Amino acid sequence: MFLTQLLRIMRMTAILLLAVGLHVSGKTVSQTITFSGKDATLREVFTAVRSQTSFGIIYNKSWLGNTRSLTINAVNMPLRQFLEEVFATQPLEFSIIGKMVIVKKKPPKTDSIIHQLFSHPPVNIRGRITNEKGEPVMASVQVKGSNKGTTTDSNGEFELSDVDDQATLIITGVSIESFETKVYGKSELNLVGKTKITESETVTVVSTGYQKIPIERATGSFAQVNNELLNRSVSTNILGRLKGVANGVFFPNSGLPFTQHQAAMASTNPLNRNLGIRVRGESSMAENLQLSKDPLIVLDNFPYEGDLGNINPNNIESITILKDASASAIWGARAGNGVIVITSKKGALDQPMKVSATANLTLGNRPDLSYNRSFLPASSFIEAEEYLFSKGYYDASLNNSFSWPAITPSVEIMALRRSGAITEEDAAAQLNALKQQDNRDDFKQYLYRRSVAQQYSVEMRGGSRNLAYAFSGGFDKNTSNLQGLGLNRLALTSFMSYVPVKGLEFNVGMNYGVNRTENNNIPDISYVSTYPYARLVNDQGKPVPVVKDYRTQFVENAAALGFLNWQYVPLDELNFMDRYSRNENILLKAGIKYSFTSFLSADIQFQSEQQKINNNNYRSQESYEARNLVNRFAIRNATTGTFTYQVPRGGLLDLSQADWSANNLRAQLNFDRKFHKDHAVTAIAGIELRELKTSGHNVKLYGYDEERGTSATNINYSMSLPVNPSGAAYIEAPEANIYGMLNRFISFYGNAAWSYKSRYVLTLSGRRDGSNIFGAATNNKFSPLWSAGMSWELSREPFYQSPLLPYLRLRTSYGYSGNVYQRAAYTTGTFLVSPLTGATSIFDLTAPNPQLTWEKIRTFNMGMDFSFKGDHFGGSIEWFRKDGLDLIQAQPIAPTIGFREFFGNSASTRTYGIDIQLKGKIHLGALTWQPTLIVNTIRDKVVEYDRTKLNIQGTSPAAIGIPGKPLYSIFSYQWAGLDPQTGDPQGYLNGKVSKDYTAIANNNHPDSLVFNGTSRPQLFGAFRNDFHWKSFSLSFNIVYKLGYYFRASTGSLNYADIVSSGPGRHSDFDKRWQQPGDELQTQVPSLVYPSNAQRNNFYRYSEVLVNKADHIRLEDLRISYTLPNKNRKRKLFESAQLYLYGSNLGIIWRANKLGVDPDITETLGSSILPAPFTLSAGFRVSL
Repeated sequence: MFLTQLLRIMRMTAILLLAVGLHVSGKTVSQTITFSGKDATLREVFTAVRSQTSFGIIYNKSWLGNTRSLTINAVNMPLRQFLEEVFATQPLEFSIIGKMVIVKKKPPKTDSIIHQLFSHPPVNIRGRITNEKGEPVMASVQVKGSNKGTTTDSNGEFELSDVDDQATLIITGVSIESFETKVYGKSELNLVGKTKITESETVTVVSTGYQKIPIERATGSFAQVNNELLNRSVSTNILGRLKGVANGVFFPNSGLPFTQHQAAMASTNPLNRNLGIRVRGESSMAENLQLSKDPLIVLDNFPYEGDLGNINPNNIESITILKDASASAIWGARAGNGVIVITSKKGALDQPMKVSATANLTLGNRPDLSYNRSFLPASSFIEAEEYLFSKGYYDASLNNSFSWPAITPSVEIMALRRSGAITEEDAAAQLNALKQQDNRDDFKQYLYRRSVAQQYSVEMRGGSRNLAYAFSGGFDKNTSNLQGLGLNRLALTSFMSYVPVKGLEFNVGMNYGVNRTENNNIPDISYVSTYPYARLVNDQGKPVPVVKDYRTQFVENAAALGFLNWQYVPLDELNFMDRYSRNENILLKAGIKYSFTSFLSADIQFQSEQQKINNNNYRSQESYEARNLVNRFAIRNATTGTFTYQVPRGGLLDLSQADWSANNLRAQLNFDRKFHKDHAVTAIAGIELRELKTSGHNVKLYGYDEERGTSATNINYSMSLPVNPSGAAYIEAPEANIYGMLNRFISFYGNAAWSYKSRYVLTLSGRRDGSNIFGAATNNKFSPLWSAGMSWELSREPFYQSPLLPYLRLRTSYGYSGNVYQRAAYTTGTFLVSPLTGATSIFDLTAPNPQLTWEKIRTFNMGMDFSFKGDHFGGSIEWFRKDGLDLIQAQPIAPTIGFREFFGNSASTRTYGIDIQLKGKIHLGALTWQPTLIVNTIRDKVVEYDRTKLNIQGTSPAAIGIPGKPLYSIFSYQWAGLDPQTGDPQGYLNGKVSKDYTAIANNNHPDSLVFNGTSRPQLFGAFRNDFHWKSFSLSFNIVYKLGYYFRASTGSLNYADIVSSGPGRHSDFDKRWQQPGDELQTQVPSLVYPSNAQRNNFYRYSEVLVNKADHIRLEDLRISYTLPNKNRKRKLFESAQLYLYGSNLGIIWRANKLGVDPDITETLGSSILPAPFTLSAGFRVSL
């Protein structure tokens, strides 16, 4: 099925490619010219060149008035030869740069004797050419009146020797307007060219975090998201802006609101972050072993360990994703999961100051509570209660005057009916009234709301002759669609670069971010867990209590005796808590760079990052938790009616603080030189030191007075005390924990690239990492991580004459990267002091393993980049294979040894796939259509893993990894249908139909189970469409995921679970088997009482509940309008844009018939809902 889907998409891709190719070609074109004309003009010649080749021509129209007509007859003549004949008799000359023919005036002849008599000594010139944004420009620099000239390098820099001090330089480039400038004896020039408003080829530069590389000289696999694409969406999280636009990137939980699975991003330990993003799948098998599956995040050349929520997305210039070994191996042991390089906006020398501002307002709908299949309507819930009541299930609770367990209102009515306190008719009327109620109505009105997100950002950047600067500030204020949840964020950045003398550069920078997350929702109740007819307010809108821990009769009696109010009123709880997390991050950086020559430089960079996370969880003395704790341990004097409070009256406060710091020091040599015009070598080599230190503590306070800041200290934690309603218990002792960690790394690295005639490129990269994590023996044996790559621009070859693909480049790479395992090779454990006895104990011991090392990822990549004539259509196709080697596996060992398990490098995996990205640019009159198709395929499997039986209920590779099967396999019990007489679920045991659920469960060998497939999509991608008409733009993105499965949730088959507050309820209750013949219409078994856990688990993990997860969704839509400013006498702004952006627009097609969103993992009893529709309005202006 997967192969069929892939072939269908490839066929559609080929048809689209052919259609666009025919559209932009019109007729056969080549790099040769066929032209015949008598008295032809240059204009006619230029038209022929444009129509028959992929080359553009830049010239001044006024020059054509002085040209001569010509007679020429050329048949399949090479372009350069043809142009040489055309310009032989003209007052103009030409040069070819890239895919552009640059036409200029021939220099006048100069009297050499006079020139020599009056000229000053020649000068050596060193200069840099940038555009208005301060970005380097690839250009040709020609000395007017001579044959002397050169081109700029990737940094826009050039050098010329022995130039007349009064010479004029002619600057021509593909992306800038041609201009001239006088030398005037200057030896250093900083030139700014005006960006050309024309269609021409651009030079894309990718960043690895160590160096910037022109894409045509890169042999690795890169995916780049430029500033325009980043600003297409309005997410307040930088990684959220990659969804659906980055090739090879997958978000496992993309259907969730991004804030719901980013909570771990602000982890108290930066090594435990869970970013919810994957690059080309996964290789590691480990789960919860301090081994990350996230890509390495690099911000402005150094790893960023902090909370990504502190990064202002509007201050980011571009993001580069390093996907293979050649691209990422320079990062060594941290690059196994890929690398995401984030580059901030910078100022530039000789750049006028620019100020820009962005503002967004995003409104989101309330979530659709009816989506959740774990909700059971009141009528069905009461039906289950009545069945259990008739079986005597509630009798023990109703007669329990010892612990007074909670009894729902409907069961209280049934008890009154049975005792004769009310009539059958009154009971039926009261129960029918409850059946009409739906707690989702109150929850939606009082606990949910429309979300509102405000985002503001201002930036200023520019530069003088010696100083470049950039400053930015951003503020976000978000209120969630759940009452009491919100986020405030402030982000400030600054960067300055100072060049006091030629060749010497200093730079300093600072990033400061602080965010406060409010979490004042009600933690103890949801519309799923409480009884479905519960009311939050009465008919007058006043908050009312809900039955929680104790029976209503006991709560009322306790109030009469003078206890604190023991009622639980959910809506009141919103006012009785102050729970928040404050995350503060500051990043300081400094660097110095010195250029010894034009091709050799050295730089030293230092970065210090510190983060402090404070968590505050305060519940006032009015909160139910505080009142319940005080009441439970209160002692009432029956004679006087006075109380002794073992737990003092007051609030409860849990505090925690986590601090960590990351320091990086890097020294690097840089080499970049061209030899004999045809050869170019770039190389870097360096050493890097890194230290990561964490520390933290937490404490719990009883009887806390928020006004005075005091708490109770005279509490007895070591004695068992009487509790209410009955029994005895210890007061929970507050554990004040202090923890910390220190990791140090040292790395040596190097990277070199050689290119010849801009056709062939060879690259080599190597890195050796050492760490204090492992023992000395491991570090001595650790082999370097390395990569090698090569590329061949076939279209630059003289023999290449392709009318269909004027640009074709092949590349391949091979190498190793790593994945850091944070546990040590030595024996480690955690000490704990008992708050009751004071005794010291140690737990979580790990067995020593002196051979332990980090995981290795071996990657092989092949790619092809291509483009049609005029860049109207092009793209890239890549095939890759990743082998996970020396993967960490936890293996059980005999407990008599003293260790729970042993960690070793014994597992391996293999992942392979294809990355395709196709881009088009089609002109339909005044309308321009730019389609982008992304196709990603991933197939993975476990190669080695020590397992004979598996945990069928597991969801991680560590739980279900079976050699030869995918990492995220789904295995199920074989399904034999329902027993037509009882409605019991039936399976197979030893090939025969069976209801021996215990024996089936114990026979948990993979050969006895059904392999359904993988729970991760094997084919995914996006189809983005951008339309431009005059000043209007429309963009929408369709994303798809195919070739995978999910296990649908279902309810418990035990009646007792249906009425409990646990995860047993489900809408499948109404589809259950109830009588013979129902098995022909339903697959849901009958419910039973008393409970049968094995019967329940068999059905829950049987193959009948596995469904295809394939789906296609409309991810987002954006409409924008660019305000005109060309006709204004006085420009109010440089550019301005208004836009609307809608996201989470819904699923277009899904394979399952349940109406389930496969991106939302169906967890029984969960109240997680799909992200609701949001609409954003905003503007962006540059002054």
